[in-house]
Amino acid sequence: MSEKVTNALTWLKRTLEKQGIPFQIVGGLAATIHGGSRSVADIDLYIPKVLAESLLPGVIGYISKPLAHYVEYGWDLEYFQLIYKGQKIEIGLSP
Repeated sequence: MSEKVTNALTWLKRTLEKQGIPFQIVGGLAATIHGGSRSVADIDLYIPKVLAESLLPGVIGYISKPLAHYVEYGWDLEYFQLIYKGQKIEIGLSP
């Protein structure tokens, strides 16, 4: 895992834990954690929808795509995107 991914993940984990927000890591990072050799382009995770509004003020300076319902690239979900020190992070909302 690259240093950029590690730094962003450390910041994100600290931010979520500080707010008491549970999360589920998915995508390439989850595959890597479980022993896969897939490269990590971005950090994908889900948080409970009811807690999204409490997280947004703490990450406002990193938002590159606002919280909305997106239908694109074969996806249909509600999420927002952050860029932390050059690392893309996509946070989807789970019901």
